Order: sequence, then structure tokens, then C-alpha cells
Amino acid sequence: MSVTTAFGHAGRLRVHETISAALNDHDLERLVSCYTEDLEYTDFGSGTVCRGKSEFLRWGQAWLESVPDFCVELHSAHAVEQLGTAEWTMSGTVEHPLPGLPTGAVGGQFSVRGSAVFVFADDGRVCRERDYWNAAVLLQQLAEVPRQDSLVLSRHDVHLCLAELQALTAEWSAAGQQGSLAERLSTLHRLLEECRAAMEQG
Repeated sequence: MSVTTAFGHAGRLRVHETISAALNDHDLERLVSCYTEDLEYTDFGSGTVCRGKSEFLRWGQAWLESVPDFCVELHSAHAVEQLGTAEWTMSGTVEHPLPGLPTGAVGGQFSVRGSAVFVFADDGRVCRERDYWNAAVLLQQLAEVPRQDSLVLSRHDVHLCLAELQALTAEWSAAGQQGSLAERLSTLHRLLEECRAAMEQG
């Protein structure tokens, strides 16, 4: 299914519908056909930014691998000139760690409301998209993970922390990296705190 090249209200709404249908069919080729090559996609729930179709495709593949029964229900879609919005609910069963979320968040089902803001290119495809949803709601729904599984995954997090620490040490003397290092230190601290809390519960 190809995306309409007519830059009109009905055509832009069909792009919304094509995106949701492609996600429900797990048809990534049809999904990425809705976007321009220079796409900039931001997912605020997971803190993910994809620049270009290839990064967006890898992100989509990772989500569908983690949530094999992933589906989305489109509640509303609107378009005014080159801007569009949509409201939706995504749901599924998390079988593997989700990109951008704690690795212990597996083994449960979720249903989360969200919204998206689109910018359309002249050919009717999406060149910018920002998705907004609350990761805390998803994590709360997955909170009933068996304790033993949580402990195993927290040990995996420890290995991630060690790898991050090694990378930080290697880059410590690099010029102009202070901002990047601060962000990674913050990530390292968060992962360590999650590991500590999981081990205490075990």
C-alpha cells in the first residue's frame, strides 16, 4: 500500500490510518513508506530519537520483537495545513526488554493512551513526528513481574552499568565531552539504583 502524494486534508488523514494499520499488521515496509528519508522521530515515553528511516526502522523492529502482539487503536486524527495530531492506545505483552525502558520491565501486559504530533512534507508523507505517552503507566502495569525474574534481570543491569562505566573512563579525558559524560553518569546512577532496589527485594 503506497502513501498518497496528494497534499490535502483527506490525504493526510489517510496517512494516519495507514500508520496505525501498518503497526497492527506489523508491516514495517508499509509503515516506513509513510515517512520521508530525512525523518526526525521522537518518542518521549522511551526517550528515543530516530533520525532517518533506517534508525526508525530499527526502532520499530525492536518494539515488535519485544511486543509480538503489539497493536494500536486510533481514537482520533486531525490535520490542519502541514500539521497533524492523533490520539491512540497502544497495547500488548512485553516478552523482551523494551528500548529505552528498564530491562526488568518484562512479562506482563500493558495498555497505554498516547498522542502524536506530525509535520507533513509537501508530498504528504511525515517528516517529523513526536509521540507522547507516560512510561510510568506502562511500568506500573508491568509491576507484577515474578521476583526471581526481576533479580536475574537486575544482574544483567549490573553488567550494563559496568560497561557504561568502562566507556566513561575511556572518554574522561576527551575534550568537549562534559555534557555527554554527565548524561551517561546520570544513566549509570539510575541503573545502579534500580539494581540495588531489585536485589534488596530479592
